[in-house]
Amino acid sequence: MTTVHKFDGTCLSQSAGLVLAAQRIGAGPAVVVCSAVSGTTDALTAVIEAASRGERDRVDSRLDRIAERHHALAEAVDADADRVSQLLAPVRSLATAIVETGLVDPRLTDRILATGEKLAAHLVAAAVRSGGREASVHHADTFLPTDAQFGAATPIRGITDRTVSAALTEDLVAGRTAVITGFIGRAPDGATTTMGRSGSDLTATVVAAALGAERVILWTDTRGLLTGDPAVVADAQVIRHAHYREAAEMSFYGTRLLHPRAMIPAQAAGLSVHVRSMDDPLDPGTVVDGQFSRAELPVKAVRAIPEQALLSVEGKGMAGVIGVSGRVFRALADEGVSATMISQTGSEASICLAVDKRTAESGASAVKRAFRPELSRGEIEEVAVRRHAGLVAIVGLGMAHTPGVAARALTTLSDAGINILALAQGSSELNITIAVDEHDVDEAQRRLHAAFDLGEAAPARAVTEAGAKTRAPGPPPSAAVNVAPVASDSR
Repeated sequence: MTTVHKFDGTCLSQSAGLVLAAQRIGAGPAVVVCSAVSGTTDALTAVIEAASRGERDRVDSRLDRIAERHHALAEAVDADADRVSQLLAPVRSLATAIVETGLVDPRLTDRILATGEKLAAHLVAAAVRSGGREASVHHADTFLPTDAQFGAATPIRGITDRTVSAALTEDLVAGRTAVITGFIGRAPDGATTTMGRSGSDLTATVVAAALGAERVILWTDTRGLLTGDPAVVADAQVIRHAHYREAAEMSFYGTRLLHPRAMIPAQAAGLSVHVRSMDDPLDPGTVVDGQFSRAELPVKAVRAIPEQALLSVEGKGMAGVIGVSGRVFRALADEGVSATMISQTGSEASICLAVDKRTAESGASAVKRAFRPELSRGEIEEVAVRRHAGLVAIVGLGMAHTPGVAARALTTLSDAGINILALAQGSSELNITIAVDEHDVDEAQRRLHAAFDLGEAAPARAVTEAGAKTRAPGPPPSAAVNVAPVASDSR
C-alpha cells in the first residue's frame, strides 16, 4: 500500500533536513507532499506588500534573498540551480506589474505564493534522487481541482479521485517517488489557487484518499499533537492517540500542525494520520484515526485563540422573533467577518459572538446597518463590542461520557479569579469554549491543563488499551456552531 508523506516547511529549511526527508520516505511506492521551505511564504507575502506600495528596490532585495537561499539549498542536494531561477522569474514579472499598476487581487496573490511549494518540491525531488531513488515532480495546480475561493480553496471531492490517480499512478507503478506541491490547486478556469495556511496537510489527505493509501505521515519539528501550547504550558505532553473529530477541533483552535479541514477526507476514507518528529523516527508521535476508547482521558487538550473581541446584540424585542440570528450571521458574512464562537440565550434576546478583534468594528457596523429599524424603535437596545478578549477551549470526545467536566472547568477558573465573559458548549460535548479577558488567556490555559491532569497524562493510554476502542459516535469533523447562555459586556 502507498504511504503519503508530508513534510513541514521547518523540516526542509536546511540541507540536512532535505537529506533526512529523503531518508524518511523509505522503500516502496510513496508520494511526498511538500510545504514551502520555512519562511518562504512569509517572504513572498512581503514581496507582494512591497510591490503594492510601489517599493521596487525592496521587491528586488526580498526576491534576491529568496533566490539566494534556495540556490544554496539546491547546491547542497545537487539540484538544478537554473530551475530555481526559472520558477522565480514569473514572480519577478508579476511583482513588477504590481509595482507599476498598484493592483493586487487574490488570484494574483495565489499565483505568487504557490511558488514556495514549487521550489520546495524541486529541492526534495533532487534530495530523493541523490539518495538513489527515482523521483518526479508534479505541480498540484495542474491536476488537483478546487473551487475558486482564492486564498482558502477547497478541493472538489469526487473529481480529485480521478485527476490525482491519473497524474500519479504511472509513477507509483514504475516505483518512482512522486513529489508534489502541497497548499495549491487548480480553479475551474485553470488559475492557481491556495488552500490557506497549513494547506499542505489538506493536500496530503486528499491525495491519500484518492489513491486509496494506507496512511498519511505528517513530518514536523515537534513530537506530535500536544495537550497544550508548550510556549504557555510548561508540562504539555504528546497526545498519543486522537479521534478525527478531536484533531479537527484542535486544529481549529490554533495548532499549526494541522489544517482545519484535513481530517474530512481522512475520515471519509478511513485513513490513519500520523504526526511524527523528523528528528526521532522511532517516536510514534500522534496517531489520528476513527477509534475511540472510554479509557482515554475525558479532556485531550487545552487550546486558545487570543486577540478576540466579543460582539453582542441585545434587546427584549428580539425575544422569540424568528430569523434574528440569521440576519446577524448574514450581516457578518457580507462584511467578510467570521465568528470563532457563538453564544446565545434560548429566547434570542441576547446573542454574543467572538470575532477577530481586527474585524470587530467593521462587524459591529454591519450588524447595526442590518438592524437599523429595530435599533431606532428600541427593539434592539445595543450592538456592543468588548475588546481585548480571548477564547480558551477544552477538547475531548470523552467529555460526553464524564459528568462534571464543565463544572470542573468553570470552578477552576473561578477559583483562579478569572472572570468568564461567555461560554459555548455543543450537545456532543466535544468542545467547551470559554471567553475570558485577554490578559487571562495564558493563565486560564495553565489552570485548566493542570485541573484535568494533562501534564501527567499518559496520552499513550489509548494506544496500550487499543483493544477497548470503538468507533466514536457523532458527525464528521466540522466547525459546528456551539450554543450556550451568554455573558457579555462592553468597554
